Amino acid sequence: MPNLQWVPSPNYTEWRQGNAIQKITFHHACSSAASAVNWFKNPNSQTSSHFIVGPGIIYCMVDTDDTAWTNGNWNSNLVSVTIEFEGTWLNGFRNESTINTGVELVAWLQDLYPSAGFNRHRDISATACPGDFPVEEVWTKAAQRRELINNPPKPVPALPEWQTNRKDFVKTMYIAKDGVQLLDLVTLKPADARVFAQNMKIDIGSMTTVGGKTYYITAYSTSKNIGAGYFGGDLLLQPYSPPPPVVDLPTDPDAGKLNEQKLNWIITTLNAIINFFKGLTPWK
Repeated sequence: MPNLQWVPSPNYTEWRQGNAIQKITFHHACSSAASAVNWFKNPNSQTSSHFIVGPGIIYCMVDTDDTAWTNGNWNSNLVSVTIEFEGTWLNGFRNESTINTGVELVAWLQDLYPSAGFNRHRDISATACPGDFPVEEVWTKAAQRRELINNPPKPVPALPEWQTNRKDFVKTMYIAKDGVQLLDLVTLKPADARVFAQNMKIDIGSMTTVGGKTYYITAYSTSKNIGAGYFGGDLLLQPYSPPPPVVDLPTDPDAGKLNEQKLNWIITTLNAIINFFKGLTPWK
């Protein structure tokens, strides 16, 4: 419901003599909204309107259950809700704020009286009213607003993390070890019961991160937008090749004795050299 300012007019007839509301009638006030309010408050004016619309303001002067004296046609008054719009709406006059405020009011009235149509004051009386006021524009925008309010668009669900972080990565990779499984990238649990053997070739189409960890998505799952992939540590860029076995060299049981003999010879030789230079013992 729009924000209405109730300013009652004395100029109206109670009820509608059993008539249902059939039309919403558009008028131009040819004055400010405040001036129109003052005129309709005057009992000597012998005229009124259910609503007066200005930029950002809506005055309600006659309850829609009662008959306002607006259209200059009694039968029309009995079946109409009438709206006066501030301004002349002639010679190019246009006020977007008044139009938008009117859209808000008309959308509410369309909701209250869904079978009612619209007309202009000049459709039922000899007058130029409402000038060039864009009646069809306001009516259409009001219907759109009403539809949006009554049937708001459903929120678009956020993409799962794997989709948000996915990027292209086209490679052939290989299963790093026996027992690797394809994972559901939402739950991070096995996507199915299959178990893959070491060095099985996998065609990768994209990669992503979930929880800060890397996962690789097959080319098929990438093309079908399926959230299934392999944990990054379970794939290799090259097939796994075990390292060559370490071969122990044969040992010589007499190697220790030979090494001891060489050491004794070296020591004896060094001592002889030292003594020679000291002149204590000649070389023999």
